[in-house]
Amino acid sequence: MAAEKEYFVHETTIVDDGVTIGKNTRIWCFSHILKNTRTGERCNIGQNCVIGANVNIGNGEALDCSDGSRYLLSGGKVSMISGNTEEK
Repeated sequence: MAAEKEYFVHETTIVDDGVTIGKNTRIWCFSHILKNTRTGERCNIGQNCVIGANVNIGNGEALDCSDGSRYLLSGGKVSMISGNTEEK
């Protein structure tokens, strides 16, 4: 019997070789995680996100790309560089 995954990846998401996904992380529809990327634990990557190769995302990060937001990912730190910053 195969071990159950400790994370969720939507069936429409593409995950390249060499990607490490942390425990309790969720990656939603139409996203693409490029090679050698690592997500921490308890992350939430929303729909339509493209995460570049060789990126480290720290624990507990949430990325919502559905509204056209863009993020700078560097050294495990995530910063919004443009997008909808209004509270919903």
